[in-house]
Amino acid sequence: LTIRTPNREQEVAVKPFIIDLADLKKAEGDLQPRDRSLKESDIAVRDRASDLDPGQLMESPITSMGAPIIARDGTIISGNGRVLSLELAKNEYPDQYAKYKQAIESYGTSDANYETPVLVMMLDQDMTSQELSRFADISNRESIASMSATERAQRDAKAMNIEMVNMFQGG
Repeated sequence: LTIRTPNREQEVAVKPFIIDLADLKKAEGDLQPRDRSLKESDIAVRDRASDLDPGQLMESPITSMGAPIIARDGTIISGNGRVLSLELAKNEYPDQYAKYKQAIESYGTSDANYETPVLVMMLDQDMTSQELSRFADISNRESIASMSATERAQRDAKAMNIEMVNMFQGG
């Protein structure tokens, strides 16, 4: 399989594998371009876990979506948030995780040896730490233009009603 980064800057070869969640290494430093300690990250992880859509965690032609992408040593290069959502689903939303577990069975690999099986796309090529860092960075870029601050403010203003305005207490 070949997948590409959101802005088509790089294509890489990957192979699907089912591995145990415990064998994955969370990215750190240059391999983690996002701040996973922020409250917004926790909210997004919980939202995905509570209403898990297995179809969004399968094969994808784009690195920012689908199954997490890992280096050969098990380090998550793209998909740390997706892995956190799966972990939370396993622990707090077992029905959601069961749907995911059933979906990955189509990959034909027995998960009998795994307490928490996860479908990943393993890089099928050697990359230096610098190349992995760049790949992680460009995998987390938006593929569409984001709204400007003015556009977001206009959209939010349209969504506000008088009850919301009355909640403002100053400061």
